[in-house]
Amino acid sequence: MTAGLFSKKKSNNESDLELEASASNLIRTAPIIIPEDTLIEGCFSSKNSIRIEGHLNGVLYSKQVVTIDDRALINGNIVAAEVIVSGKINGNIYCLGKVLIKNGGEVDGNVYSPRFQNDEGSNLTSNISIINNSVSQELIVYNEDITIGANLAETEAYKTLINIFETGKVKNSRVPRKTENEQ
Repeated sequence: MTAGLFSKKKSNNESDLELEASASNLIRTAPIIIPEDTLIEGCFSSKNSIRIEGHLNGVLYSKQVVTIDDRALINGNIVAAEVIVSGKINGNIYCLGKVLIKNGGEVDGNVYSPRFQNDEGSNLTSNISIINNSVSQELIVYNEDITIGANLAETEAYKTLINIFETGKVKNSRVPRKTENEQ
């Protein structure tokens, strides 16, 4: 018998569980937790997963999963590999993977992602742009060029990443990445 010939289609619950399991695996790789009684102002970036339970005014950047807890408030933009929202975001989401807006989650801003899901009970005041595969692959390359700890607003790779998300266009004159020997 051919594998998959008689397999049943996955239910939405199974897909949700797979996403949460995938996100959970990334979160287990040393997550950073910003507790409920904490306020961060400015740019916060990490190569690790981040869970926000408090407040952030500024830019949140992660090379892994960003989880916005149901008590969290973000006034600013999020750039990450995966984004799960249960709280409130006043700003844009730039995601390389999947955005999941859970029941009770709120987004007032634009969402750019190759995959998007919102649960019943979520509240969106958003334009949602689904990124195509070729643009998505280029975004991944630019994301690899971003250095954690650098001032994101001044980083050419970050500016280009945001520009590609917002326009859906890749520049033909991409600057090649430096090799280890050149750094």
